[in-house]
Amino acid sequence: MTESIKPLDLGLLRCLDALVAESHVSRAADKLGMGQPAMSRVLGRLRELFGDPILIRGATGMIPSPRAIELAVIARRILADVDLVLGESIHFEPALCTSTFRIIATDYTHATFLPLLTRSVREEAPSATLSIKHPVHPKALVLALEEGDIELAIGHLEEPPPSLRSVPLFVDRIVCLIRGGHPYLDGGRSVEDFVALPHILVTPAGFGHFQSNIDHVLAETGLKRNVGMLSQHFMAAPYIVQSTDMVVLMPRRLAQHYLEGTDLAMIDPPLPVPSYRIFMYWHERSHRDPGVKWLRELARRCALAMPPP
Repeated sequence: MTESIKPLDLGLLRCLDALVAESHVSRAADKLGMGQPAMSRVLGRLRELFGDPILIRGATGMIPSPRAIELAVIARRILADVDLVLGESIHFEPALCTSTFRIIATDYTHATFLPLLTRSVREEAPSATLSIKHPVHPKALVLALEEGDIELAIGHLEEPPPSLRSVPLFVDRIVCLIRGGHPYLDGGRSVEDFVALPHILVTPAGFGHFQSNIDHVLAETGLKRNVGMLSQHFMAAPYIVQSTDMVVLMPRRLAQHYLEGTDLAMIDPPLPVPSYRIFMYWHERSHRDPGVKWLRELARRCALAMPPP
């Protein structure tokens, strides 16, 4: 930046980052817990300081100027370095925390793990907020962690980059959901008969490991599934299975949710399928952040408390 930043000016950098990220004064104010008039005054100070409009009117609303985008990238680096330094000496008190923790997670994780994590967060940090976001393309997911748009991602990346840290959380078995009375249940359940069934292929956005792992096993035997439907979400698949002759492979913990009160059956696939392994990912920039460290440790404790599949 062209101007030296005084210690008290770090707040301006956080406002700059929020204004560029949200492209909206009110939303930026909400993000930082400020009033809209105060953020408007900060925007005026930033415009004067950098000689740039920061936000300009576009076809669909306000957009950051090219100069503001460049400044925001530098601001994020400075803030990340400051947070790393301060994070070493700050004692984190969950009971006093009012932060928002942003997590990317699949619908499988929503149903099986987040209820445990959310309950634990509410018990230890009742004023904290969890913001759960749906998965995105792996490159966008990694970028979101690198730029600090999210603190954690929970799922399985096939080849996580060196910039990400990770720990395993839990493992699940893979089972098959099929409607009761399906003709396949009366047969010999051969692998050939199984792959010939119309399958719903669920590939969670950002976490393609689940299906690719299964199909790698099939490919080794020269077999390939008959794919009748593609989906990025597990949650709708059981309802389709219940009313068709389609089947779906999914983790057992999630499949169990759909058995009670439905005409669905849960069977083991007639081939050895690798377990579904779930990891927690974060970027080096947040590794020493005391709040994120607390959340990671809480997530690990929740994972240990999960009953086996």
